[in-house]
Amino acid sequence: MKGIKVLDRDEIVEHLDAVLRLPMIQERAYAREYEAPVHPFYVKSAKRCPIVLHPDVAADLRRQPIDGVDLENAPYHSSNLAKFPVIIPGKEKCGYDLKVRNIESLEALLARIGAIPSGLFSPDTLAEIGNAEMTLNGISETERRALIQARLGQGCFRDRLMSYWSGKCAVTGVDIPELLRASHIKPWRLSDNCERLDPENGLLLTANLDAAFDRGLLSFSDSGAILFSMRLGAAAHDILGIKPGACLTKPLSAKQKSFLEFHRKRVIS
Repeated sequence: MKGIKVLDRDEIVEHLDAVLRLPMIQERAYAREYEAPVHPFYVKSAKRCPIVLHPDVAADLRRQPIDGVDLENAPYHSSNLAKFPVIIPGKEKCGYDLKVRNIESLEALLARIGAIPSGLFSPDTLAEIGNAEMTLNGISETERRALIQARLGQGCFRDRLMSYWSGKCAVTGVDIPELLRASHIKPWRLSDNCERLDPENGLLLTANLDAAFDRGLLSFSDSGAILFSMRLGAAAHDILGIKPGACLTKPLSAKQKSFLEFHRKRVIS
């Protein structure tokens, strides 16, 4: 790992707390305990190797490694690992710490241990981010992280859409944040870095509408009316759970219309 850039503790904690908003069980003197379905994980105060996993989770990670996640060979012992076992008699509680090279690897790890939904980091998403590496090189780590978060529907891109659409679905008016997705109009993979963060290149949609919009099963006219793909057929409204005549709740700007024209031509089928 010498010479290879890795995320430090502050970058990891910022992503866990500010972006993903993961539930923290408690904060001890030298470690923060975060919730995961089977075993919690800890973030200790060390800058370079902060995440500590339960031995069983570490064993699974050795069997199926994640690119960009480098698990230490020697166990880490500390009394702060309250919910981890004592492996060696006379020693403190035990886990295995690791280094994470980038945000993609961190989220892949969190998905593996169940701390975030696995669908958030699907193979398609990984492929898109991997294919965009050339456009993500040569920029600051902060901007790179923001661009990747935008692909995941997180970070400043989501915050800007939440503000623009007043925290409500652009079609249905649903205002429960957990049910809303930040969706790019011009797909992330086809956008330049400015377009990837532009709130006018986005719609705030419920999960079912986001999936249909992303897959080209629906789009919108310049007036905001919904346009359905022929693949949905006559039952489109029932399939998507929306009322006939539903449309975007705000008039579109010239820039939004331009992005939607691209979406209609390149995506909808």
